[in-house]
Amino acid sequence: MYQHLIPAEIAYAHFNALRTTEHGRHPGIRRDTTEAFEYLVDPSRPASLYYNRAIGRATESLSDAALRSLPSGIVGLEVTPAQLTSEVAAQLLERQRSASCVLPLISPVQRVRSGGA
Repeated sequence: MYQHLIPAEIAYAHFNALRTTEHGRHPGIRRDTTEAFEYLVDPSRPASLYYNRAIGRATESLSDAALRSLPSGIVGLEVTPAQLTSEVAAQLLERQRSASCVLPLISPVQRVRSGGA
């Protein structure tokens, strides 16, 4: 069931991005997938965690190549505990240091338990 929720969640966020853009323009809003992620990028809202995020699709841990395949506009990353190994965490911290930005990590399981959206 989890594999069906990821595309649905990104599709809903994509719908909201298109629906809420200024005057119906869609300036580069992009929804796509890689082998390991499904993602949405909205360049008109570069700091938005909701509109610029990737959700891990794989059930195993993520690789460095999978992380490098994400577009630079991604500012939020949602992964499960199984996907977040110590090696992946180290790669994400290095990416954060080199980009001088914050890349929040949100586990969908933890997010649901906390009641937040």
